[in-house]
Amino acid sequence: MKSYVLEVPGKTHNCNEDSHYISHFQIDNKPAGLFIIADGCSGHNGTNASHYAVKTIGFNLEEELICSQEKTRESDHLQKLILDIIDKTNNNLHDHSLGRTTIDLLIVMDNAYHLAHLGDSQIYTLEGNNLNLLTIDESAHGEPTNYLGRKLIGEKSLSERITIQSYHHLPAVFLLATDGLTSRVAYTEIKTIIDKYQNDDPTLILPALVDIIKYPFEKIKTMSPSLLKEIAKNNPQIEPDSPDFIDTIIADYKSMRYPSLNNQLDNILPFDDATLIYIDFQDHFSSFKTQIAKLTQELAELSEKYEVSKTLINQLTAKNSDYNQEIDSAADLLIHFYSEMVKATKNLPFKK
Repeated sequence: MKSYVLEVPGKTHNCNEDSHYISHFQIDNKPAGLFIIADGCSGHNGTNASHYAVKTIGFNLEEELICSQEKTRESDHLQKLILDIIDKTNNNLHDHSLGRTTIDLLIVMDNAYHLAHLGDSQIYTLEGNNLNLLTIDESAHGEPTNYLGRKLIGEKSLSERITIQSYHHLPAVFLLATDGLTSRVAYTEIKTIIDKYQNDDPTLILPALVDIIKYPFEKIKTMSPSLLKEIAKNNPQIEPDSPDFIDTIIADYKSMRYPSLNNQLDNILPFDDATLIYIDFQDHFSSFKTQIAKLTQELAELSEKYEVSKTLINQLTAKNSDYNQEIDSAADLLIHFYSEMVKATKNLPFKK
């Protein structure tokens, strides 16, 4: 089990309101992992709230897991433990006015995984060829409607509005992401990037996703034509009637030459903070060995072809040498014949 993380500060506020927690540890000499992401709510002390939540939940839950008995790690007991620790954290956030934050949590151990979800972040799994979204988007108008920091939202307590689930198998891959990912990156792009790099070099997956977050060209292309025309009209350097005006918008956005254009697009596609955690369970060492074996076989085949080619070249060279000798002999005969002709001509009787 390997994990990778990247944070991308957004443009919607001055500081990064996301926080994360990653821990790899052993339970009964078996590998386990705890992964948490939190997206602080803007205007509600979000940075401090997300930081407090991941540290408090992470430290307490990890300690309980390491010291736990086998029975405690059964799904029902573990879900209750997760709820108790998150609920206590929520009460502290509320009672001391520490702020509000979303929370997503993943525990991996004993060939199973357990998650908790509150808010608008996402947890994905890759199983076979399917990228599955395990969480629901609890937001409205770009703001989370479910979060830590209040004992009641509407009339619902935390235990009534939090999602806690257990699954008794392991997928090949997990991806945890705050909403700064999906506001700028389409599902199909996430899937394409994972498919492209997961077997060869998974370290390239998160940087590739971050590049799309910074330059969401596909999202721009899928905007309504009328909206894109309006954007073009508001930027004199773009000809809205030009057949390639969308390409011009994209090029100008990437160049950042026109701040008004970038501001317009960033308001439509909010560039929020994004925290990405990628967890990989694939045996890349075995995959690497397979690739080496394949390359070795290909090299052996190329070597064999080389030897065959070398033999053919030597045969052709030898034949060419024989041909050269025959040509030289023929030339010598022609020269000798010419010489004899000259001599014979001199001895002919000519009358003047």
